[in-house]
Amino acid sequence: MAITTVSIGATARDYADIGAFEVAVAAGTVAGASSGDDLIGEVFDDAVFNDDDVLFDTNGDSYASIHILPASGSEPYMTEGSGCLFKLTANLTPAWFETQLAIVTLEGLEYDADGFGDSAGISFGFYMNGVAAYFHRLIIHGWSTLRNTSVVKLEQGGVSRCMIYDCECDHTGVRDIVGLDISTNSGVTGEIANNTVHRMRNLDGSGDATGISIQNAVQKTAFNNVSFGAELAGSNTTGALNAWVDGASPLGDTNAEDDGTLSFGTTNQQNITPGDEFAAIIVGVGYLKLKSGAVMEDAGTDRAASTAVPDVETDALGNDVSTVGTDDWDIGVHELELDGAPAADIVVLRRRREGY
Repeated sequence: MAITTVSIGATARDYADIGAFEVAVAAGTVAGASSGDDLIGEVFDDAVFNDDDVLFDTNGDSYASIHILPASGSEPYMTEGSGCLFKLTANLTPAWFETQLAIVTLEGLEYDADGFGDSAGISFGFYMNGVAAYFHRLIIHGWSTLRNTSVVKLEQGGVSRCMIYDCECDHTGVRDIVGLDISTNSGVTGEIANNTVHRMRNLDGSGDATGISIQNAVQKTAFNNVSFGAELAGSNTTGALNAWVDGASPLGDTNAEDDGTLSFGTTNQQNITPGDEFAAIIVGVGYLKLKSGAVMEDAGTDRAASTAVPDVETDALGNDVSTVGTDDWDIGVHELELDGAPAADIVVLRRRREGY
């Protein structure tokens, strides 16, 4: 089994964007790769990408795995505009990034929807369509929609250490928005761990705003996630606000919210005061980083052994939680005890996980 690494970017790279890389995957023509190879697509911070409607649905040469991640020095690390940036310039259909291949991992990139996402056919921003793929350490913000929508939709697989914030539904009727949504599909496993969801908003209609939703939750697991700041705005005065909706007793514990909506687990942090937990709750320096004295510090569960979220040990700054002396995990994307430590090399972590 060989590893083939290709470059994605604007300046003398193998592929101009992820969409062009996906076309090569589907055709089985990835530069330098052979059937059965593990593919690494390294994204370089040398342009703002306009990369809409990416769909991984065909594996043209039976590649073993597909990892899309920033090249060294190109990850934004919890800060808008400081690394690889994908920015919508128009409405899109059917999703911004969708995978129907279980072998896909997407991590370490920033996606700024910039107020778009209103197309009549759009229901999801980032979608694992029936497969156990993996999203890790993404920054997703600025989504706006006219439909019932899930910014991130997981049917099986894993989502870890993702920041999802400042997204809204502005339909005038009954339309709902969910930041992180675990599917109603039963009988398949999925896990969300150490994600932070902030300020899902519903405007001008009568729909709901929900941070995290886990429905029909047999075999669905949630640990160390925090959701807060759901809002109604404009003329919407009747929609429901929910940090969490968990309709079928999912597995998991040590999650957090600001409104008392968590109904599973025994050691959650409920009704938090966000200003006591985070260095900042508006975008800027310290946004969504824990601060000293937060009740979410050391209140999480060690998920290093989870196969659904295999890199969850690596926090949103690229640091490895296992290096903390007590190995006590925090809730959310950020491990406070590691703040300021040198970020780990993503490619080294990836290859360590796969045993390369």
